[in-house]
Amino acid sequence: MTMEKVERVRRALAGAPVDRPPISFWWHNFARENSADELAAETVEQFRRYDWDIIKIQSRATVFAEGWGVRYRPSTAREASPVMTAWPVRSPQDLAAVRPLDSSTGALGEQVTALRAVRRAAGSGAPILHTVFAPA
Repeated sequence: MTMEKVERVRRALAGAPVDRPPISFWWHNFARENSADELAAETVEQFRRYDWDIIKIQSRATVFAEGWGVRYRPSTAREASPVMTAWPVRSPQDLAAVRPLDSSTGALGEQVTALRAVRRAAGSGAPILHTVFAPA
């Protein structure tokens, strides 16, 4: 019996028998993660191309640092990471200016927009996993 993706993932997480282990994979395509639209399109294209069970959202590599003022020159090549061009914390005293991020604006807001676009495009039958890294 072939299971639907959501059922396969739920059963596997519960330790119940499944028809096969759920699979997923992620990587950065640095050239296509510079906007919410491109990140969402790349994510859904890979999910469909490889028929994965889980969509692993891979945020733009620089998203969290950008929120606190680090600046990058975006990459135009799939395999080449962005280049840091400026950073705001140069001494321990500079840490006093670090504040919580607003998830509705800036680079973090773009990632939330991408996540919503992925959900719309993939539909409810696709489990989504999003990694949130610690900024430190």
